[in-house]
Amino acid sequence: MERKRGSSSEFQLTPGEAASMTVSSLNSMIRGREEFLSPAALSILEHDARAGVRSLAAGARRRIAAASREKLRLQRLCVYEQELWERGVTRIAGLDEAGMGPLAGPGVAAAVVFPP
Repeated sequence: MERKRGSSSEFQLTPGEAASMTVSSLNSMIRGREEFLSPAALSILEHDARAGVRSLAAGARRRIAAASREKLRLQRLCVYEQELWERGVTRIAGLDEAGMGPLAGPGVAAAVVFPP
């Protein structure tokens, strides 16, 4: 059912294995780990005779797409940092402030440096 591929674990599922599992057990197996579901395993779930399994596959596909969109969004947010990292800069600070602003009252600013 699950095989190692590279450094991450990818779900490999045969039609017979899927058919022998309950919808609940399939849900427990993949929920929250959709990124490890192989395209072939997802296809098997999408073509299962049970409506519950097909619904599970549709939800998994939506979560995979949402995770992919979020990854792209975060990559776009880190464009400037990535450019600096490629040039060898290792310490980049992220700044934020809270409060009404220095003219309207007290304000607080903070900087945090995380490793790339």
